[in-house]
Amino acid sequence: MKLNGITNVLLVENHKRTISWAKALLTLNQVNLHVLVVIPDEREVYLDLGVPSENIHNINEANTLSLLGDGKGLDVEREFNYCINAIISSDRLLREKNYEESMLYFGKLIDYFNKILDENKIEIVILEPTWAHEILMCEIAKTKAIKSYFPHTMRVPYNHFLFFKGYLQEDFFKRDESEFHYSKALDAYNSMVHKGEKPLYFHKNNSKNNFSSNLLSKPYKGLLKEFRGEKNLYVTPRVHRLILDKLLKMTKKIGVSLLVDFDQPKNEENYVFVSLHVQPESSIDVLGNMYTNQIEYVRTISKTTPSSHKVYVKEHSNALGDRPLGFYREMRDIPGVVLVDPNLDSHALMKKADLVISISGTTSFEASLMGVPAVTSAKMFFSDLLVKEQFNPYSDNVDSLIKEGEVWKKRFDKEELIQGYCHIFKNSFEGDTTDCLTNPFVLEEANIEKLAKAFYELINSK
Repeated sequence: MKLNGITNVLLVENHKRTISWAKALLTLNQVNLHVLVVIPDEREVYLDLGVPSENIHNINEANTLSLLGDGKGLDVEREFNYCINAIISSDRLLREKNYEESMLYFGKLIDYFNKILDENKIEIVILEPTWAHEILMCEIAKTKAIKSYFPHTMRVPYNHFLFFKGYLQEDFFKRDESEFHYSKALDAYNSMVHKGEKPLYFHKNNSKNNFSSNLLSKPYKGLLKEFRGEKNLYVTPRVHRLILDKLLKMTKKIGVSLLVDFDQPKNEENYVFVSLHVQPESSIDVLGNMYTNQIEYVRTISKTTPSSHKVYVKEHSNALGDRPLGFYREMRDIPGVVLVDPNLDSHALMKKADLVISISGTTSFEASLMGVPAVTSAKMFFSDLLVKEQFNPYSDNVDSLIKEGEVWKKRFDKEELIQGYCHIFKNSFEGDTTDCLTNPFVLEEANIEKLAKAFYELINSK
């Protein structure tokens, strides 16, 4: 990056998540900030923050562009080393649309994104890779040797974040001169291992499918936006669907509490622990794209789990109401599976497990720090602490993994685990990058200063 020069940065707007990022970037004199607006009415938000109007680009302008020539999409796809079909399947709305329409949308975006990056000489892209257009932006930037970063919580602790490279969470930006304090890292480690500390958003999301008095206020505002043509239907569903989905989820949550008999753990029972993911969510749809069918994922795990062990499956408490009742019946019918109470303490369950399995979940990170053998199916930033870098249920054997876990426990003592954790912690930054609806604190001056300091170091790195 250019030291002491002006750096052209493109921020891809993601509703309320990126407002604090923009505020922090705008405090840096060496940054010329461009914003790609995805939701049309968010343009006013970034104008009010101080982004020049000529630096605000609207993704909906892509609809006015001509289509790419025959075969051009395939040529671009080959540059990516990533199938466009995989990107479509990772997007909760795009995968439900007509395939030809999705490909048409992609053709226009490829043309438009190339235009933005080239004409504005963009050097860094900052975004949250959740939707198809964000993953596509990462891929196009990579073909131009433009770095893209996702500032995201490292989860242990949740008030520190890493700059993940691209749309995956395999690798992160390494700090040259980190203000590392071993005592802070040890405090964070102990807060999770010994106190079971959970992030703020975990507790807030537990109530997302509860009945509330303001149920229709947000959809009503959305209906007005939809009527005025201020919605992007590739990233926001139609209002009537939002209302029906919300009502259905609240009803299903009550149904789960009344009709699903979750189990309690049995003393002295050997088990492997599998934590389910909230879905749809980028942790499974993007990071764990090959394993999005969680019933089949668990079914495959059960087939290689020895009869000496049960498969304890725990629903994510944030997901109660998201899935149909039949999901739980089908899960319980899998041989050897015990569907444990989702309100149980996951840390207590993990500590007694012989192996912890997740697709890309922090549960595997937490388990390894507690000295419990763990694996993920997606390669993650903490994979060096796991029994093996990646677990493929279709080729790996759980029985063998349990045995490998015993070897892992002898090899990784507490000090070695702490050192591995410290390597991650020393490359993290203090600050909260979550959305301002979940946590309004992120917009306060103290947090903006922390984010600005982190962005400054990233942009001025050699």
